[in-house]
Amino acid sequence: MAQSYEKPQQPEDVYFAVMGVTGSGKSTFVSQVSKLSVRIGHGLQSCTSRVEDFDFLYSPSLRIHMIDTPGFDDTNKSDADILTDIADWLGRSYKQGVHLSGILFLHPINNRRMLGSARRNFQMFQKLCGKECFQSLVLSTTHWDTVAPEQAREWEKELQTTDIFFAKMLENGSQYMRHDSGEESARTILEHMIRTRKTFTASIQKEMVDQGLGLQDTGAGQQLNDELLRAEMNHRQEIEELRQDFEEARLKQDERAMQKAQEEHEELQKLIEAERKERAKLDASLEKIKREKEIELQKHRTEIAKQMAEIAKIRQSHDKSMTRARDCETKEGLSTH
Repeated sequence: MAQSYEKPQQPEDVYFAVMGVTGSGKSTFVSQVSKLSVRIGHGLQSCTSRVEDFDFLYSPSLRIHMIDTPGFDDTNKSDADILTDIADWLGRSYKQGVHLSGILFLHPINNRRMLGSARRNFQMFQKLCGKECFQSLVLSTTHWDTVAPEQAREWEKELQTTDIFFAKMLENGSQYMRHDSGEESARTILEHMIRTRKTFTASIQKEMVDQGLGLQDTGAGQQLNDELLRAEMNHRQEIEELRQDFEEARLKQDERAMQKAQEEHEELQKLIEAERKERAKLDASLEKIKREKEIELQKHRTEIAKQMAEIAKIRQSHDKSMTRARDCETKEGLSTH
């Protein structure tokens, strides 16, 4: 008697992204939960220069993909570059039918710089996700061992209760969890994400793929561009104040003050130039997307042309068959007469 063969069931693929500023512990977290070799940076030097997928078999029925992303506020790459890399991966994966089931955002509790760049990046992250996805997000603080417990709890409360930080996201369904940097803590966070997983489409995916917007026209891109423009305006105002200081020092013949004003002026000019380059990169991403869409459209047209040619061949063959059938019927009719 032949034995029946059942094809083994393939495990479900679940995708979780890990995001945050450089040095928040993203790669460490991915390494802890996956047990895979992940390059880990120290300080402000990021070892994750591109989006990477680390997958592992969590159970016979579940394969987890941890998407490790480059950190914002990096020393070697601009935020515009990093946003472009993340948006590119999200767009390509979405086109291929891959949907995230959760995002973990890590923030070091010892980083109180939620003013300036860190605050800007967090607001950009919210725009990237979209309010509809907040229920699928876990906000977590790291590096608790580097701050006095009482001070850390005070900063934690500030993060949770301030609108521009975690408060709005928590009000709209996001979950907050501490991460003490240990493996058990990382496992607890992962297990929570698995239990509460639900596939979703991030705002930036809808904007760039479904609506065909350029990166600079998405919510996240506009947020970054607005902040860069605001920073440039502030720097220009500071330059004007330095000019006044320089003129006063010149009138007083204060060489030291003049030198200091000149050095600060040059530093601000460098910052303004860097901000201009970041905005230019956002504009360049639109041209790249347009080119990609033109290539896709051409491929689509070519495919349609091939299909139309096949249909024409089928119709031609069908018409020939019908003609032969009618000829046969005619001949048979004549022979009977």
